[in-house]
Amino acid sequence: ETVAAYKATNYRVFSDPQFDINIGQPSKLLGRLYEVYGCASAAFITAWNPSSVPTSTDANAAAQARLQEELGSRSTPFIDGIGEDATGQWPGEPSVLALGLSLDTAKNYGVQFEQNAIVWAGTDACPQLILLC
Repeated sequence: ETVAAYKATNYRVFSDPQFDINIGQPSKLLGRLYEVYGCASAAFITAWNPSSVPTSTDANAAAQARLQEELGSRSTPFIDGIGEDATGQWPGEPSVLALGLSLDTAKNYGVQFEQNAIVWAGTDACPQLILLC
């Protein structure tokens, strides 16, 4: 049930233009970001609701700030985003699209911030759901 929810989520990237990425659907706009940032991969990651357990807004915001600080300290470019439940049953989770992350590095961030999964796309700009547990 949780995996199905992750797969149905719209992962919105707040770039200009704003766009959604979806699991298993190649994204031309993501590919264009690769060109702009000179990279060949990206990861959509959040620090909200570790282990998919609802957490207070303050704790979630603090964790998300730590994620952004960590990416910034490693000079990893990122664009804010939000993961939105297509059915509207769950509130959106602020997230980032981190550009140029290898799959292993993206997984490490997901584990560090106690996430069950991340979304990663390689050279084909086709987002994949990567389960971490």
